[in-house]
Amino acid sequence: MSTLLAEIEAAPWRRMFPASGRAIDTPEHLRNLLGDDADLHQVALGYLNGNVLHQGSAFPSAAMTTIFVARMLAEGLVSDRQLQLSLLDFLRYAAETGAEIAGYLDELRSGGPHVETERLESYLCWLSDTAYDDPPLPVYSYDSEAFSELLRLGQLNLYEVLPKLLDVLRPLAEQSDHDDIAAATLSVAAPLAQLPNCKEALVEYLSAAERLTNSPGVGVRAAAVLYLGRLGGNPHRHLSDPWLVVRGCAALATALADDPAAHGVLAEIIRAPRAFDAAVSEWPSYGRPVSQHDVVEAACERLPDTDHLVSGITAMTPGSVLIGGAVFDYLRRVFPAGWPTIAERTRAQHALARFVSESDRFWEPWLDGRRSAFLTHAGLPDDRENWRMLAEMSKNPGEYTADDLIVLEAGAAIRKHPHMYFGPANDGLGQVIIAQLTKAYDAAAAEQIVGSAAIRPIDETTFVLSVTRHVLPEDRLERILAGAAITDREPLDQLSLTSAMCSVATVTMYAEGQSLVQRFVCGTALGPAVPVDVEQQTDGYRIELTFDPAAKARL
Repeated sequence: MSTLLAEIEAAPWRRMFPASGRAIDTPEHLRNLLGDDADLHQVALGYLNGNVLHQGSAFPSAAMTTIFVARMLAEGLVSDRQLQLSLLDFLRYAAETGAEIAGYLDELRSGGPHVETERLESYLCWLSDTAYDDPPLPVYSYDSEAFSELLRLGQLNLYEVLPKLLDVLRPLAEQSDHDDIAAATLSVAAPLAQLPNCKEALVEYLSAAERLTNSPGVGVRAAAVLYLGRLGGNPHRHLSDPWLVVRGCAALATALADDPAAHGVLAEIIRAPRAFDAAVSEWPSYGRPVSQHDVVEAACERLPDTDHLVSGITAMTPGSVLIGGAVFDYLRRVFPAGWPTIAERTRAQHALARFVSESDRFWEPWLDGRRSAFLTHAGLPDDRENWRMLAEMSKNPGEYTADDLIVLEAGAAIRKHPHMYFGPANDGLGQVIIAQLTKAYDAAAAEQIVGSAAIRPIDETTFVLSVTRHVLPEDRLERILAGAAITDREPLDQLSLTSAMCSVATVTMYAEGQSLVQRFVCGTALGPAVPVDVEQQTDGYRIELTFDPAAKARL
C-alpha cells in the first residue's frame, strides 16, 4: 500500500485540473477510499464521477486517476465489497468516455490550438502557483486556449491508457471466488470491444465472460451473457435459458443479429416490454443496466419483417413516447420511406398510426420540439389528424376487410375493451372484476371442482386469491395469466380474464408438501417456479395480483 500511496502523493496534481474543484484534492479522496468511513467514501465517489469525469468529458486528471483507482482494486486495497463495485462502475464510466473519444480521435490528434510549449508551460506554472488560491480562480481565466489544449491532451491521455486499464484489471475478471466483482469488471471491458488499441488485451476478458456464463447466480449470468455478446462472443446456448433476463441479454449479442432463435426472443420481449424491465430490476446489473429500449432498438434493426413488430407496437405504454422511447425506434423502422398512401399502408404502419393518433402524451406541448424535428426529418406529418386518417381509413373505399383490422394478442384485447368481457362498470371496474372472479370460484367450489376459494384485498390495486384442492396447469399457466386461455373451462377462464387486467402476478403453488413460487409481469414469466420455504397444509395455490395502472381498475 505504501508504494502506491507514495506514487499518488508524488503525482503532479498541481499541473492538472478536474471539472470543478482542485486536482490537488485527489490524493486525499483516494486515501479516503482505503479507510472505513462510509461518508467519506460517498464524498470520494462523488468527486470521481462528477469532477474527474463530468458529463461524458475527460479532464486532465482523468487518465492518472483512473489508473490509480484500478490499481487500488487490483492490489486488494479496497476491502468493502459495495465500494469495490462502485469504483468499478466509475471505471466503466471512464471506459465509456474513452470509447466515445475514439469516435473523434483523428480530430483530437489533428485539431486544437496546439499552443506553443512556452505558453502552455506558463499556464501550468500559473495553475500550480495561483489557481488554488482561496477562493480558487476559474482554471480557464488565465489563458483559455491553453486551457482548451490541456482538455484536448487530457482526452487523448485517457484514450491512450485504456489498454493499461484492462491489463491492471484482468486479475479481477479472471478470479473465481467473487463472481460479482468479475462481472462488474467485464462491464469495464465491454465498451472497449471495438477499439483497435484494446483488441489484444480483451482476449482474456472474453474467456472470463465465457466462464461466468455458467454462474448459478442469475444476475451474474445475465451480465456475463450480455458482456460476452458485446465482446464479440456467441451466447446462442443461452437463448433457451429459463430466466427472461438471461435470454434477453443473449438475444442482444451482435453475433446473433441474423439468428432466427434470437429474433424469436426479441419478439417475445417486445410483446411484454415491462416484463423485461421487471426481470432486469430483480437482479444486480453489474454495469449500466439493459432495458426494454435496448431490446426494441435491436428488434427494429434485426427482425426481417415489420409484421413481427406489430405485437410490440400494440404493447407500448404512455411511457414509450418519452424522449428516446420505443415509439421513435418503431417510427424509424416502420416508415423508412416517409408517409405512405392508405393503399400502401402495412400492418405495422396501421398499428403504429393507431397508437400515435390515440396517444395524448405524444402530442403534449412539452414534446413539440423533439417530435416535430423527428417527424419532419423522417418525412412524416406533425399533424395528429393525418395520423388519425391513416389509422382509421379503409384501404378499400366502401369496404371494411381484414386488411383494416389490427389483431390484438391475448390480454391486449381485454384491456382495450373491458366492457365487452366484464359488462358496464363505470368507476367500479375493480369491484366488478373481483365480483365475477368470486362468483366463478364459488360455483367451482359448489361443484367440488375446487376445495375452497377466498379473495382478500391488500390495498386498492392488489388482491390475493387463495384456492385449495385445485391444481393450476403449469404448461398453460403463462397463457392463463396473459389472458389468452379462454376455453369455457371455469374457473380458470375467469381467472384468465382477470389476469389480463393485471400487470403483476405472483403465484405460489402447494403440492405434495412442496411450495413453488413464480412471478409474472404482463403475463410473461420472469423465470421458472422456484422452491420456497412456506408451510401449507392443503394442496392448492395462492395468487397475488395487481391491477395494471392502464386498466384504471380499483378495489
